[in-house]
Amino acid sequence: TQQQQLQQLQQPGIPATGSDGVSQQKGWSSKRGLSSGLKRLRSHLTASMAIRDGARGRGRGLPGLLAIIDTPLYSGSQSPHHHSQSRKQSKQHQHGKKKLQERWRTSKQHLHDVQQHIATRMETMPEGVRLAFVILKNPMLWSIFVALVVSCSGLRQFLDPDSPQFRLEVGWITELLRLIAGTTVPLSLFNNGVWLYGKQFWKGNIRKFLVVMFVKIVCLPFLQLGCAKAVGLSTPAGMSLIILSICPVATMSFVVSSQYNHGADIVTMVTVAGTMLLVPLVLGALNLPKSWGFYDYDVSQMPLD
Repeated sequence: TQQQQLQQLQQPGIPATGSDGVSQQKGWSSKRGLSSGLKRLRSHLTASMAIRDGARGRGRGLPGLLAIIDTPLYSGSQSPHHHSQSRKQSKQHQHGKKKLQERWRTSKQHLHDVQQHIATRMETMPEGVRLAFVILKNPMLWSIFVALVVSCSGLRQFLDPDSPQFRLEVGWITELLRLIAGTTVPLSLFNNGVWLYGKQFWKGNIRKFLVVMFVKIVCLPFLQLGCAKAVGLSTPAGMSLIILSICPVATMSFVVSSQYNHGADIVTMVTVAGTMLLVPLVLGALNLPKSWGFYDYDVSQMPLD
C-alpha cells in the first residue's frame, strides 16, 4: 500500500490517497501553496536585483537561489491540461516558424530566378541597349534628370523662396532639399573614409594620381579661363568657372566609380588631396587672373555668401 501511495504521489496532477481511499487533499494543497509562495518570493528577489545595481557583487549566490526556487517543488502543481496546452502552443510556434522559413526560401528562390532571367535576356540584347540599361540604373542620373525637368517646366518659380510666385505651402520641399544638400559633402567624405579602411590604395597608383592632379589643378583652370575669355563671359562668370575647376571632385564621381568597380582608388586620392589643397588653390585662383591682366576686379569687394 505504501508503494501504491508513492506511485500516486509521483503522478502529476493526481493527489495521493490513503489506505482507506480518502484523498489527501490537505497535503497536496499545502505543497501547491508552498510552490506558489516560492514563486512569489522569486519575483520579489528578481525585482530587488533589478532595482539594486550595487547588489551584483554582494549577491553572487542569488542567481543560484533563484534557479532553485524556480524549480517546481511538486510536479502536480500544474494540471495535465496546462501541460497539453503548452505543448500545443509550442507545436504551433514551431509550425509557424517552419512555414515562415519556407516562405523566405521560396521568395529568395523567386528573386534569384528573376535575376537569372533578366541576365539571360540582357546577354541576347545588343551592346548599346545593355549599356543604356546599366546607365539608367544609376539613381544619380535620375536625380539630375528630375532636377532638370523641374527647372525647365516652370515649377522652380513656385519652389524658389526668392521668386514672387513662391508658394508657402511647398516651402518644406526647399528646406528638405537644402538639408540634404548640406549633408552631401560630409557623407561623401565619410563614405570615402569607410572605403579606405584597411586598403593600401596608393600602391601602384602614385603616378596616375600625380597626372590626374596636374591636369585638374594646372591644366583645367587655364582651359576654363581660355573658354571664358573666348565666349566673352563676364568677370563673375569667368571667375566662377575657374574656382569650380579647382574644387574637389563631386560625390557622383566616387559613387559611379565604386558602383562599377573602376577607378575608385584614384577618385578617392584626388578627392582627399583636393580637399586638403582647396584653400591655397582658391587664394591663387582669386589673385592670379587679376595679376596677369585677364580680369579686373577687387577681391575685397566680392561677396562671401
